[in-house]
Amino acid sequence: MRLLVPYASFGLVETTMKEIADELSIEVEYDIQPNKSRLRNAAPDRKGIPHVVVNFKLRAKKGNDVYRKFSGERRTVGICWHGHKMYMERLFAAFDDATLLTCLAKYYGKESFNKLHYATQHRPFNWRENCQCCYSTTNDEGLTVYFG
Repeated sequence: MRLLVPYASFGLVETTMKEIADELSIEVEYDIQPNKSRLRNAAPDRKGIPHVVVNFKLRAKKGNDVYRKFSGERRTVGICWHGHKMYMERLFAAFDDATLLTCLAKYYGKESFNKLHYATQHRPFNWRENCQCCYSTTNDEGLTVYFG
């Protein structure tokens, strides 16, 4: 995935990404590229505005099945749709004007994410067959919380 945030947020990106991963009990691997001012797939309103580009992957923590994606009976290091949704939801809570590019969708800010993320839910498999997330609720801050 690729995250683009305004350059003014540069100092907050790394700590925020780590804090969100810790809160969700998952791992995040990232590469921050602070000096790119243009990107081929950037949102039209970002052209010419300096921004931070962060390439990142979400992984399940070793020995922890929270948001772990399954392939049949096999455990994988990948994170299920719910884990990705919760991570992205929290990223947009911290950086509501960010752009997030994934292989399934492009989200240009918090409103775009809220409108479009459910369209990615059943691709390519039914999520119920690939994770152990069974129930969800919304916490006091309006963020989704899943529990099995």
